[in-house]
Amino acid sequence: MWKHLHIPRLFAALTAAVALLVWVGWFGDIDAFKSVLPGIINMKFNTALGFLLLANAVWIIESDSHSKWYFLARWIAWFMVVFGLLTAFQTLFGFDAGIDELLWKDDPNPVATVYPGRPSVQTSFSFAAFGVILLFLPYRKATWYILTLLVAILSLATLVFLNQLFGSSFLRAISWLDETALLTAVLFMFLSIALIKSRHLVAFQLNFEQKIGVYFGVSLLLLLFIFMAIADNNKQRADSDIAIRHTYDTQLMSERISKLTAEMQSNLRGFLVTKEDFYIDAYNNYATAIIREIKQFKKITDINEKQQQRVDSLTQLIERFIASRKILIAVFIAGELTPERLKVAANEGLFLGKSIHDIISTIQQEENALLEIREDRNNKTITNSNRIIAIFQILTLVLIISTFFIIRRKIAERNTAEFQLKQSEGELRKSMENFAFALESAGIGSWTINLISGEIKRSILHDQIMGYDEPVADWSFDVFFEKHVLPDDRQKVQQAWDVASGGSENLMFDCRINRPDGTIGWIWCKSRIFYNEEGKPSFLMGFVGDETAAKRAEQEIRMLNATLEKRVEEKTREVLEKETHYRSLLENMQEGIQIISPDFRHLFINKAAVIQSRYSEAELLGYTLMEKYPGIEKTEMFRQLTFCMQQRTSTVMLNEFQYPDGSKGWFELSIQPVPEGVLILSTDVSDQKRLEKELVEQQILQQKIITQLTIDAQEKERNELARELHDNINQILATAKIYLARAKKQEVIPQHLVQQGFECVNMAVDEIRTLSHTLVTPSLGDTGLIDALQGLSRQFANAHGQEITLINHLDPTVTLDEQKELMLYRIAQEQISNINKHAQASNVIITLASTAAQLEMTIADNGVGFDTTTKAKGIGLRNMQNRVQFYSGEMHIISAPGEGCRLEISVPL
Repeated sequence: MWKHLHIPRLFAALTAAVALLVWVGWFGDIDAFKSVLPGIINMKFNTALGFLLLANAVWIIESDSHSKWYFLARWIAWFMVVFGLLTAFQTLFGFDAGIDELLWKDDPNPVATVYPGRPSVQTSFSFAAFGVILLFLPYRKATWYILTLLVAILSLATLVFLNQLFGSSFLRAISWLDETALLTAVLFMFLSIALIKSRHLVAFQLNFEQKIGVYFGVSLLLLLFIFMAIADNNKQRADSDIAIRHTYDTQLMSERISKLTAEMQSNLRGFLVTKEDFYIDAYNNYATAIIREIKQFKKITDINEKQQQRVDSLTQLIERFIASRKILIAVFIAGELTPERLKVAANEGLFLGKSIHDIISTIQQEENALLEIREDRNNKTITNSNRIIAIFQILTLVLIISTFFIIRRKIAERNTAEFQLKQSEGELRKSMENFAFALESAGIGSWTINLISGEIKRSILHDQIMGYDEPVADWSFDVFFEKHVLPDDRQKVQQAWDVASGGSENLMFDCRINRPDGTIGWIWCKSRIFYNEEGKPSFLMGFVGDETAAKRAEQEIRMLNATLEKRVEEKTREVLEKETHYRSLLENMQEGIQIISPDFRHLFINKAAVIQSRYSEAELLGYTLMEKYPGIEKTEMFRQLTFCMQQRTSTVMLNEFQYPDGSKGWFELSIQPVPEGVLILSTDVSDQKRLEKELVEQQILQQKIITQLTIDAQEKERNELARELHDNINQILATAKIYLARAKKQEVIPQHLVQQGFECVNMAVDEIRTLSHTLVTPSLGDTGLIDALQGLSRQFANAHGQEITLINHLDPTVTLDEQKELMLYRIAQEQISNINKHAQASNVIITLASTAAQLEMTIADNGVGFDTTTKAKGIGLRNMQNRVQFYSGEMHIISAPGEGCRLEISVPL
């Protein structure tokens, strides 16, 4: 039964069912459906939606579904990637993208969470990871990365599960574990198991080394958590010891204060009865000691606000008590103490003493209660941590035992292999002896070449075939090639040797050789390549045979049959050449070629057309278009095909073809009538269409970006111009208007008012000229960058009072491009303007330098600076960045509050 159960779809169905139950819990306000256990975090409505989508995507991918459903699964995967990352970044960077309460707006549950409706960071990243896994699941090369992500998600879900199940434990140190619901962890486990058992991953197997490495790594991780838990338990025990000591010190000090209060009151009574001065001295000493103890008592209770308030109340009572007793002593010494007054003082003393005793008792009870709470909490934490330690220890033991059995099985396999190898060596030795006898009987020589060491071994018969009566001492391929192979055959022998020695394919050739006695013979040579454990060619084993007699007999037969063959060839050459030529031409054309009969059956289809059709040749030949492509008779292509078939006319068309699985492709079709029916020449232009579409989209996007940047720059220039006109020139002209208006009202026009008005108008003219020079693009061809920057520096220094220094380290032999000079000038103009507006700087240094490959400019000021990590970039900075990037350069801003600002520009020459 379990063998036939499809685990991925089972866990996907369980995940979907639980997600739907969570929805029921939200709609029906049933906490048991939302959180399983009381007092823990509910699964949020949006999280359940994410699990429902992922479960459906896993089900679709695991089923043999129609292509449109698989397309839906990929859309779900992309949605989860975007949804997960966007949600996580909201929490991490503190912004609101409007998806926190996408479908549900109520508070999640009685256990508070920070963001109602928003999944936790761990849940969000896990959603994004699952989306990535589903996108790359069909790709075999991504298997390792997919499994790594799944193991990571499964591990995190396990930690969340243990943390939520056991409550307070050492895992509380990982704060985000408390933000994820128990049900969320369970469903992540379900989905991880479903994908690990997926048909795309089930065939993946780890080798021995990989299994040992994985088991060892997981064991180390479990041991690390165990050590963390043990360390946390020790910390909890130490915390309990500290709490016990603190409670003991508090109790001891409160008892001491109570005792000192009683002693002080006892000495007061002794003085009132005996009038002895040493009672007064003892009273004062006790009062001083009480004040000192109260201060120390306040120090050891400073971690508890409530206890601090009680200690403050106790301090006030004791000070009040001491003050009232001092008054009583003074009245007694003065002889003014009446019985009524003594009675009132005694009652006050009893009341204050009881109040002091009550506060001390409350402090002691509070410390005892806090100690019980801490010990209970620490004991629960230690108990839960010990339970988790036990689970991790069991898992570690299981891994160790599994590793032991894997190693034991590997050793057994190796021993078996070694035993079989020894048996095989013995059998091989006997086989080699029989083989050598067989080779000698057949007149075949043998040889081996070690490709690593170059060692060569040959049989005696090998040298005899080469024409030697005795074995040759010095032998190599070079000796054979140079001394024996005829020049006309050397090229093919060299090519065969190069291919074989490189490990590409086995050696096989025949050639003519010169023998030492001067005769010419024919030999054949064959060999096989053997590879080492690393997959590299290690040696060649080959055979050589003498085929001189066979070649001579073959030559005689060839001569006898030459005339007959010539006649036959002459008769058949024309037919064979034409048929072979055309068939080969059709088969190997890059364009698809099909011949369709009048009843629309495939009569011929070449390789390119087979690839385009997504069927095999056997699946197409003899079948009609309607059988293989249902619904094709309703298309424009079929109408054109029918017209060409009936009217015997040719046509050319561009056709978007839809395959049975729903995918589409673009083809350029040329339909020609032939005696068998029609011939279809098809060219696949799908990639061209796709690239054209992408190019158009990219051009549109680029144009939008350029247009937006242009508009932003224009708006900035307009705002700057409006500000200059309003804040500066308009004010100057308004002042001139006032002076002229005053002069106009006078019967005799005062010359000083006219002069002041004239000066204001002249000042406005200068400001307009300065503003015009700033806006007009400077021509740097005549003046050069250095002169332009010096003029800019003088202009701003005169206008705003900064000291601007220009340092020139440019190589005079380097010729600068005028457009790059203009780009640097505009950046300097923008940055100096920013310094005047925001930096409050008194000194600015502009440095120009050049190397063999780079043009560099640095602008530094001693202003207030700013935080580059939080400072929002304005349009001015964006414009400077865009100018630099246009010339493939780099721009860096170095600043900090109170440390000025440094702008660095580097552009390739």
